[in-house]
Amino acid sequence: MTFQPKLLLIEDSLDESGLVLQHLKQADVVPHFRRVESLINIETALQEEEWDAVICDFNFPKFSALDAISVVKKLFPHIPCIVLSGSIGEELVAETLKAGADDYVLKDNMIRFIPILKKVLKEAQLNKERKLVDSALKTTEENLRQAQKLESIGQLAGGIAHDFNNVLATILIQSEVLKEGLDPTLSSKELVEYANKAVEQIIKSAGRATNLTRQLLAFSRKQVLQTKVINLNLLIADMQNMLRRIVEENIEFTTVLASDLKNIQIDPGHLEQIVMNLVVNSRDAMASGGKLEITTQNSFIDETIAKSCNVIPGPHVLLTVSDDGMGMSSEVQKHLFEPFFTTKPIGKGTGLGLCTVYGIVKQNRGLIFVESTVNKGTIFKLYFPICEDGIETIKITEKNVATLKGTETILVVEDEEDLRDLICKMLGSNGYNVLSAATGIDALEKIKSGVNIDLILTDVIMPQMGGPELAKQTEKLRKNIKFLFQTGYSKATLLENGLDDSQIHFLAKPYPFKTLLHKLRTILD
Repeated sequence: MTFQPKLLLIEDSLDESGLVLQHLKQADVVPHFRRVESLINIETALQEEEWDAVICDFNFPKFSALDAISVVKKLFPHIPCIVLSGSIGEELVAETLKAGADDYVLKDNMIRFIPILKKVLKEAQLNKERKLVDSALKTTEENLRQAQKLESIGQLAGGIAHDFNNVLATILIQSEVLKEGLDPTLSSKELVEYANKAVEQIIKSAGRATNLTRQLLAFSRKQVLQTKVINLNLLIADMQNMLRRIVEENIEFTTVLASDLKNIQIDPGHLEQIVMNLVVNSRDAMASGGKLEITTQNSFIDETIAKSCNVIPGPHVLLTVSDDGMGMSSEVQKHLFEPFFTTKPIGKGTGLGLCTVYGIVKQNRGLIFVESTVNKGTIFKLYFPICEDGIETIKITEKNVATLKGTETILVVEDEEDLRDLICKMLGSNGYNVLSAATGIDALEKIKSGVNIDLILTDVIMPQMGGPELAKQTEKLRKNIKFLFQTGYSKATLLENGLDDSQIHFLAKPYPFKTLLHKLRTILD
């Protein structure tokens, strides 16, 4: 059977080229080939066609095989390169292979050429297929995790709806009380005291609603992996109310958090997913009630354990989730982290929860142990390497709020009219010169008019033209205008629209107005 590879031949001698083609023909290899003899022509040929392999002579008048290989590997690292040479020492062989050549052949031993060519082409094909498989596995893994997240949403839905209705009821009733209580016969002091009490309740309830929404979004949306330095205690404290909605009333739920706990570096969404899955697993193991406890502490993994488990030895943070439920047999424990393995009845689980936990722990160079006894309970122990870096926090105090005012010109782009008017009014009262637009197209017209604009505060998702596209169009017209994006969705929405992560200033809705003022000053200053 005729072998027909696409070969790029880097050779300045027609005679040498003919010799290579003769050897190919004798081996029943009929290539589609192209001969080039300069670095510029090499780059052009690589960009114009897709090649199976590059065959390169060693010496040229103005460059060497090392230069040629550098050009090839820079543009297309996956294309195999074979170097042909009249004579080459061991040092040059090593240097050639280090530069990226896959193999070399001496011209006085061309009998090796065809076997080597077939070998590197086969390896390149296997690598290509391996990458496709890896990509498919990665996509499948992400889809499995997303499916597991959605299962968690079902667990949350009832409790979230109940809590959200309570929040809305508080806001509605306090608003009615506030409206009815604005009696013109009351003194200014009495009105202020009366209004303050109602407004504080409304703000507090709105804060609870914000947290509920963010918790729901954190589990439902697909997010770009973003590791951060966090303290596990703070995350568990933030999750406690949500976890109590998942745990049945007949289960005693407690947390014991070490006061001196070290920080770790991990994606917070992934860590939330771990805690959620382990708590749901424990809850399901205690149908008749029991005790569920989450503990944190500093720990240490010695070199013996680290070597046997293929992790880094040294100080770690230990997260323990324990219950006194039905426990598991040794046979069940053998399959515990396998995808789709579950002991729950049909319709009660996907079998992805603990598989997801295991994958995230390993991805973050951590370690997981399980101790379980039938009818006595289960203990999950998760170890994460500590991170010496501190947590980045921004505290806005009443003292520094006065310094957050400004005189710059802000263009507010928001399709929700009431919100747009409110933001414009508040910015104006803090010294800013404010312009407004209902859509990205309206904003673009103001930009084209040449009016001075220092910063554009824009929503991300809007009719006609969203914030990301507005930013791209503005960049073409005026490069000195800064952007602050606000949205109820994740930052990933901006990254999916092709914006550079390092240049994105982002504010998640809803937010306290002082947070907006602080963000503006951070960007403008």
